[in-house]
Amino acid sequence: MSLIPKIAAFYGCLWVVLWLLRKQPNSWLSRLAFSWNGPFPEVGERRSQFRLRQSLFALSWLLQILLVAALLVLVAWFYEPLQSAETFQVVCAFALTIGAGMASLSAAYCYLASLKASTLGQDPAFELLAPEEPEAVEPEA
Repeated sequence: MSLIPKIAAFYGCLWVVLWLLRKQPNSWLSRLAFSWNGPFPEVGERRSQFRLRQSLFALSWLLQILLVAALLVLVAWFYEPLQSAETFQVVCAFALTIGAGMASLSAAYCYLASLKASTLGQDPAFELLAPEEPEAVEPEA
């Protein structure tokens, strides 16, 4: 089987899985799969505080990725045949590295945005905007 049908089959399976998860939004698997959204702003919270919370959320992801990497190194140390496995090398050298890079960059960005908002200004508070109700039009007789 060539590479293009494999890629098409992968994306077809991915689409079906995401569709099924969306159909059951309250299942534990859906909540687990879509729990990466991060913090949402609270009413009255300043933008700088919200960005700081986002930075802490990204740092928590970075710590989780570093913990997984440390556990994988420990497993590879005790189980030497795993070190030469291609899948193990891909996870350690590629996926964890990209995840750690994205988490550290997003943490740095959110922290700098928080610092900028708190020192240079434009630090508005979040407000809950209610949808405007249409004015009642009296029917003509």
